[in-house]
Amino acid sequence: MVSLNLEGIFVPTITPFNLDGQFDESAYRELIDWYIAEGVDGIVPCASIGEGAYLTLYERNRILETAISQVSGRVPVVAGTIISSTNLAIQAVRVAAELGADAVLLSTPQYYPLSQADLLMHFRKIAAQSSLPIVISNNPSLTHVFLDVATIEQLASHPRIIGVKECSDRLQPLADLIERTPSGFQILAGSGQALAKGFEIGCDGAIVAISNVLPRLCHRFYDAVLLGKYDQAQLWNDLWLAVDNAIASEYGIPGLKAAMNTIGLPAGFPKPPLRPLSVSKRQVIHEMMQYCDKNFSNLSSSASQNNRIKSQKGANPHG
Repeated sequence: MVSLNLEGIFVPTITPFNLDGQFDESAYRELIDWYIAEGVDGIVPCASIGEGAYLTLYERNRILETAISQVSGRVPVVAGTIISSTNLAIQAVRVAAELGADAVLLSTPQYYPLSQADLLMHFRKIAAQSSLPIVISNNPSLTHVFLDVATIEQLASHPRIIGVKECSDRLQPLADLIERTPSGFQILAGSGQALAKGFEIGCDGAIVAISNVLPRLCHRFYDAVLLGKYDQAQLWNDLWLAVDNAIASEYGIPGLKAAMNTIGLPAGFPKPPLRPLSVSKRQVIHEMMQYCDKNFSNLSSSASQNNRIKSQKGANPHG
């Protein structure tokens, strides 16, 4: 099996656009440096949060090229690929490899109804032509196409298909995938709703929208997971869920961009037909970010104090 470590928190990056819908390259380079400085473990451009469904092939290639050059090997780059045509997806994967991506994240085909056999054929054909590791995205709330566990189990046997991003907000689909797919096949949570419990039962990593706004909080969460401090991880998880529910779940991509702009990041505007939020909605988001900042500081102080107490209790008083 082709190998790429997908452990940790990968950010499905937003794509900054100008008011006229043009890609803002300098802003994107600034965001990528900020994500990495804040501790993300990987970058996923052109996925659903990056408005990948609205990108021309030229835009997609330019955004990928910008991401790969700016990352410059510091973390893996997984190229989002939201393309329904099997042949066009094969071409897009080939271009991603030529540009230097480390892997691709493939969405299910959209619009037409498809059987599980259709989906199996689609992904196998792409994998047969790919030089890159492939992660499959199962996100029926957006695509209206559902990959069942049995189909993913069959795809997991292909040496190029290394993992799946499961976007259900329920724990059971993640548990089923962990149980039924082979060792080495990586399971990524795609919803913050199931994240803390997902890591407890064996998820390898996550690709979550809220990491655009709160990458440091997500990093603290993952550090707690690695240390087995699941109670502490749940506290971080509860905080970002409050923000996620109020911003990403309620207002989608325009909400995420408004939140990022609120804290001084160059997130730009959504791409039409998506529209910027109204002034009143942006005010709601501003207040939520203030709430988050206050509680993040409180949790950070509490966690540091608890760690100091435990360290003192464990210290040998006689040296």
